[in-house]
Amino acid sequence: MYQIMKNFKNFLGKCRKNRIDSIFAGFVLALLLFALLMNVAAGVGEKNRENLNNTLNAINANYTVLKYDYETARSNYFESLSYYNEAKAGWLVSRQKYLENKNDENYKIFINSTKKFILNLSVVLENYNEMLKKRVLSDDSFDDITKNEQISQIDILLDKIKDIKKQMSETPKSQLTIEALKNFAMELQETYAHSQHIRGMVVTTILKNKMKIVIAGLVEDSLKMYEDVAQLKASGYNTTEMEEKLCKLNEMLNQSYANYQKCVNLMNLSTSKSLAEAENLFKTTYKSAYKIRTDLNDIYSSIPGGWISELESANSTYVAKGDGKAVINIDKADIKIYVVGSVTLKGDTDNAKISLKNLKEMNSSEGKVYGGDGNIEITGKDLIIEISGKDINIAIAGNGNATLTGTGTQKACDKGLCISFPWEGKNIKFSK
Repeated sequence: MYQIMKNFKNFLGKCRKNRIDSIFAGFVLALLLFALLMNVAAGVGEKNRENLNNTLNAINANYTVLKYDYETARSNYFESLSYYNEAKAGWLVSRQKYLENKNDENYKIFINSTKKFILNLSVVLENYNEMLKKRVLSDDSFDDITKNEQISQIDILLDKIKDIKKQMSETPKSQLTIEALKNFAMELQETYAHSQHIRGMVVTTILKNKMKIVIAGLVEDSLKMYEDVAQLKASGYNTTEMEEKLCKLNEMLNQSYANYQKCVNLMNLSTSKSLAEAENLFKTTYKSAYKIRTDLNDIYSSIPGGWISELESANSTYVAKGDGKAVINIDKADIKIYVVGSVTLKGDTDNAKISLKNLKEMNSSEGKVYGGDGNIEITGKDLIIEISGKDINIAIAGNGNATLTGTGTQKACDKGLCISFPWEGKNIKFSK
């Protein structure tokens, strides 16, 4: 996540300077790493693949069991809570009757209802901690060390609750006074306070993990969206409004990340107050992240459909990039070429207008040949342009037609999905 946020902050700086730049080194490296990992996976032998699948199936099966255990524990907790509420209602009635008339019969009823109430309370707390335990076991937000620490603390509380319940059950009726029951209730109250602290750690750890995934995903989506907008801009599309919206969203995303870091710092304090603050801030940040996701989708939807670089008829430029050899037959078009290699002109070269930058004309019997590492701009008709090189970048604009042949490739993008395909036989029509 650190590297992703580093790339994001670089991008955010560009937003603040109102610049559009299509180079995302860190992001591209992340994609390359992913591609390499995919290639490694593709090269796994059949036996290893079978073992890997068996392992994954075992993990999924174990996760399903743990998830079921958690749901069962949660169901048990809420069921015991209903019995607890019934016992509490009965205890309140018996207490009121005893306060109104403190006779022996009402005292016995009050003692029995108090015992029943506290026993139900112990069951609720037991099931509550069991639910917490299953939640920790079933969630992948915890590393092994943290998971073991949380489980150990919960087990200690469970043992204490069971011990209190046992003591209360084994206490003779003659010694089961209001004061004794009050002490049992206070001991259970202490375990509840510890449970709440553990619950705070469990909930914030889960929220922290999920928030990290959400923010990292939004950052990558923002960077990718930035790339798409940059491609649109390079194609002559007015992207001012998109850029402004995207930069505002990324300011919000930057604030979300700052909130995330604040939550982590609050968690590290590990007090009841700081955990409660972290939980509330996590939830608020998540709502903000949801709005960012919705607004990013709106920007995405506003990107026009169709392959960005395929402009069959437009007041714009057609850009083809590739390695190899390109042959362009043109009729009335303005050709701008950058190439590491050479450019050969054939046809009506006498009437062509040629502007060179860092390219030199070379002696050749095949036509006009220009070589080097630079740019050439050509205006003419009935021309054939042959380009050979390792880095060919062609932009065509104006009135006319151009047909591409040869062994190069061109790149076309549609809303983030990019493909490369041969430019052989490509015909482009231009009109102003």
